[in-house]
Amino acid sequence: MTTILGSDAFRRRLMTAIGASALLAFVPQCDDAEQTPCATPPWRCFDLEFAASCGDAGAAGAAGAAGAAGAAVPSTCPDPSEVRECATSSGWIIKDTPAVQNGTRCCYEETKLCPGGRPFTVGSVARTASSVGRSDWSRSLESLEAAVGDAADAAVIARGWLEDAFAEHASIASFARFTLDLLALGAPSDLVLGAQRAGLDEVRHARLCFGLAARYSGESVGPGALEIQGALDAPDLGSFAARTVREGCVGETIAALNVAEQARWATDPALRRALEGVARDEANHAELAWRAVRWAVAQGNASVRGAVARAFDEAMRSVAATRSRAEPDLRGHGRLRSVDQDQVKARALIDVVGPCAQALLLG
Repeated sequence: MTTILGSDAFRRRLMTAIGASALLAFVPQCDDAEQTPCATPPWRCFDLEFAASCGDAGAAGAAGAAGAAGAAVPSTCPDPSEVRECATSSGWIIKDTPAVQNGTRCCYEETKLCPGGRPFTVGSVARTASSVGRSDWSRSLESLEAAVGDAADAAVIARGWLEDAFAEHASIASFARFTLDLLALGAPSDLVLGAQRAGLDEVRHARLCFGLAARYSGESVGPGALEIQGALDAPDLGSFAARTVREGCVGETIAALNVAEQARWATDPALRRALEGVARDEANHAELAWRAVRWAVAQGNASVRGAVARAFDEAMRSVAATRSRAEPDLRGHGRLRSVDQDQVKARALIDVVGPCAQALLLG
């Protein structure tokens, strides 16, 4: 099976979007198809120049590497202890295992880490609409083969799609607020246009997921009222940027890779095509969020940059151990297992969010 959205290609795309493509030579590069030494056990690979300057500069990381350009580069990889502080500041936890040198690259073994759509949060609580019986929010995939032999499995599939539907519906509100925040802060027109388009994308995503839930359950359910009280406080650049990090740079990046993984496993052609479209939309939304944060950091002062750095740091600390529990394998119907979701989240945070956040903050 192949995926339409690999973490390495996604990282490169976001680096370009935030104007940090020049730093790609100084951040870990592991091609998605590469098997050694970037597969199992997990390894974090650095260019030799980055590893050497990282050891010299500590938490300065890629900035130190850039500043060290032209300096003598040692021929062997630094000890793990010399690069750990720099790596940890970007969300990578390096073991004491000696480095494996592969040409001009130094690969260090990582601690095994692992856990859609843009959430609508008020304070620290994600809000979704109430549930009511209605069919006008459902988009049907007429050619979808939704037959499931076990009724319990069908119920699990339907419940999963319904949860996704309410999350996608809440994303509409999140983008509506995002648009208002951009307008209140005097943002460029391309960001406002992107926010408006993204909100329309989420309407389509919600309708698709409500339709899938109905197809597997035989019952039409849709969104009722969504509580928005307290969601529209006047923004400042710092709070806007931090929330965009959490909901967009992190949430949408994870969502894009998660839906791409769902599409990779889906066996029904109609479902797979629909999910591939959603994955492309979510990738566009993630790119929009990174561009918006870059703009906010450029417009703001040190406190804005600090708010962004703290938001990224909190996100990197959210990587959790892989959940292991008995679950039916329903990936053919687009439903990932907990272990799959955990691994996608880990890959998103470690391979994409961490390096891109570092590049953005060093820019």
